[in-house]
Amino acid sequence: MVKKVRKLLPGGVSLGGVILMLGGCASLVFDELSDMREGGGGSAGAGGSAGAGGSAGDGGSAGNGGSAGNGGSAGGGGSAGNGDALISGAKFGSSDDQIVYGAALDGDGRVVMAGMTLGTSMQDVGCDNAGKGGLDMFVTWVDPKDMAVQCPPSRLLGGLNSDVPFGIAADPDTGGVGIVGFAMSDFDCGKGALTSGGGRDVVVAKFVGNGCLWQKSFGDDKDQEGQAIAFDSAGAAYIGGRFKGTLVFESPRVNNTNGFDAFIAKLLLADGTPSWSVHASGTGDQEVHDIAAPAEDSIIVGGRFSESITFNIPAPPVTQDPANDALFVASLDGKKEVKWLVKIAEGPIGDSSPISLAVASDGNIFVAGGFRSRTLFPDQTKCKLVNETQAEDAFVAKLNLAGECQWSRRYGEIDPMLAEHQRAHAIAVDAVLNVYVTGEFHGSISFSADHAFQSLGYADGFVLKLDNAGEHVWSRVIAGTGNESGNAVVLDALGELVYVAGSFADGPLNFEGGLLTPASSDVFLAKLPR
Repeated sequence: MVKKVRKLLPGGVSLGGVILMLGGCASLVFDELSDMREGGGGSAGAGGSAGAGGSAGDGGSAGNGGSAGNGGSAGGGGSAGNGDALISGAKFGSSDDQIVYGAALDGDGRVVMAGMTLGTSMQDVGCDNAGKGGLDMFVTWVDPKDMAVQCPPSRLLGGLNSDVPFGIAADPDTGGVGIVGFAMSDFDCGKGALTSGGGRDVVVAKFVGNGCLWQKSFGDDKDQEGQAIAFDSAGAAYIGGRFKGTLVFESPRVNNTNGFDAFIAKLLLADGTPSWSVHASGTGDQEVHDIAAPAEDSIIVGGRFSESITFNIPAPPVTQDPANDALFVASLDGKKEVKWLVKIAEGPIGDSSPISLAVASDGNIFVAGGFRSRTLFPDQTKCKLVNETQAEDAFVAKLNLAGECQWSRRYGEIDPMLAEHQRAHAIAVDAVLNVYVTGEFHGSISFSADHAFQSLGYADGFVLKLDNAGEHVWSRVIAGTGNESGNAVVLDALGELVYVAGSFADGPLNFEGGLLTPASSDVFLAKLPR
């Protein structure tokens, strides 16, 4: 899945997040910068204290600060891999802003992106170039061979109000894709309008071939948001998010208690009819950021809760300091029972970014995100990391099938005294258990003692490859003079390519053939050899 940048959440619209789409073709230069500082992975980054890089060889020695953590070998430096390659890519843009929240690969090998646009100028996103008003959804199919938008099935969805898709996932059974988000307008993917409940309604749609197979909406006059979607091997869809008011998936209805409550629901293959649902409540807010369905009747969810979380199914409640909130990962079975719940990070309320999940073929779980002013894996000494600064550091971690952390990696500033932000937005894992992460960094970022980067502008994007043990394989920077961010990562079916989607604004990117200058917030889709 969403994933995931800082999502457009109630209380405001953030257009400084990330975008995606395509149009004209070009080649993108991913520059590994030469101004790396000696020992740059030592502290507040890939090699600091409490195992921030020492374990499993991610950076080796302690560098400029901190102990070697869990004591891994120095072998994590890796090679630059595809470091000097010119990467083909495509750019999309208009006079208005666009944000992409996720991408997936359909059964025909096309890259499919879902996001939103603000305004009416929509060149090359959908086959219909006219915006509907407010915030509109786009779902765009791209042929990765020539980076051309496919019309049909690419389309715009929405009405006069705000309509946003937060999640997208591929269905391995049909070769289609599904999206989930919210709509304040009547919603219609081509099957007839679903009337809005008056607030933000959860909306789900499944597309197969060039058409919409089914669509569903759930909600009342309060705010309900779908934030994540996944499909199991049999084609059933699982969605997750947060809600106020009342949601009716199946009997009995789900009623909100305090703040936002989290929900998870299973929808049937044929027409999206709800099969079952679970909700989680507590004294604060609860929400689902991402969801995976690695096997039929096996669901992994990641999200956030403040103060406490209690499921409406057999599971012990989890509580913490009322002043804190926590990122979590939980495992559910097909009987709606919670097998385990693990705190990923704990700290002051409001200081957490959304997390992204990927589940490997062997069932192990990989998690990525950002954390600040908090502790990573507070209850698991092997992976415990502490970031006491107000600046976010990116993190990646591996959990086994029982939710036990196997390793964790923290990626922060070269100089720990410079408090800038680093965030991981999306993660994917391939068939041989290599891990791919994309995100953004401000200032600088250290991936190992031999691989550190300085931002050229306000923020640069990054792409990182790790092996199954968390060892650095290669890392690349997507650099320009303004704002750049990697927002989605997708792997091709042949085991050869990595697709990275992201945004750039306020300055040009250096593409093969010349500079590419954004009109506002523009987007790129690039492909790298693995």
